[in-house]
Amino acid sequence: MKHKVHYDEKNTTAEVKYVGDISVDDVDRITERLNEVLEGKTERSAISDISESPFMQIGKEAKMKMAEIGKTLNLDRVAVVGANPMNRMMGKIVLALFGKSQESKFFKTKVEALGWLKGEK
Repeated sequence: MKHKVHYDEKNTTAEVKYVGDISVDDVDRITERLNEVLEGKTERSAISDISESPFMQIGKEAKMKMAEIGKTLNLDRVAVVGANPMNRMMGKIVLALFGKSQESKFFKTKVEALGWLKGEK
């Protein structure tokens, strides 16, 4: 899988690095991996870095799959990093499908995103 998912122990957050487009199979693999890295964690926040997906395409099937399984992740907050205007619009759609519109925010840098996830101003 071209996309990367890991857990940052120091910052107690899951991180997903998207590379290119997202297929239905990618959604399954990313979700499976997120569930693995977040298993047993009390803090369930994530950083989604889409800086390497400048023209990210998500097909209708993948969006439907995200809506179906995104809610099962039980994420507290989601910070999105590296969005251009087009991806920002797509990201808002995806976050709405996840049911996380109110618990998400877009940032230019990972440092800003981590600060927000930790409640810093």
